[in-house]
Amino acid sequence: MPAPTLSQVLDAIRTNASREDLDILLLLIGKRRELLSLADSALIREGAQAEIRNLRPAYLSGLTGTVTALERYGSKVIATVTLDAPSAARAAKASKGRYTSVVDSLPIGCLTPR
Repeated sequence: MPAPTLSQVLDAIRTNASREDLDILLLLIGKRRELLSLADSALIREGAQAEIRNLRPAYLSGLTGTVTALERYGSKVIATVTLDAPSAARAAKASKGRYTSVVDSLPIGCLTPR
């Protein structure tokens, strides 16, 4: 028997999932996101092109640029990203000049390779 399609799974959730089922799904989705974030983090190196994701303030999410520095603080890795021109313009406008071309102190888990 073939595996169900995503559409079939979503239909089953929409029509049949109980509260308990939804709680389990939320837990599993969170764990899957953690695994994907770890896999993405392993690909981030200085010089890599990256997109900032899941970060506050929200206007930083979706910005893109080049990773220019990585620093380790204990078990955490913090990145500095030099934004590309379109992202720098967007960041400068949204942040009222706080971010113009460089965003620092980014947790590496908030970066996705491009």
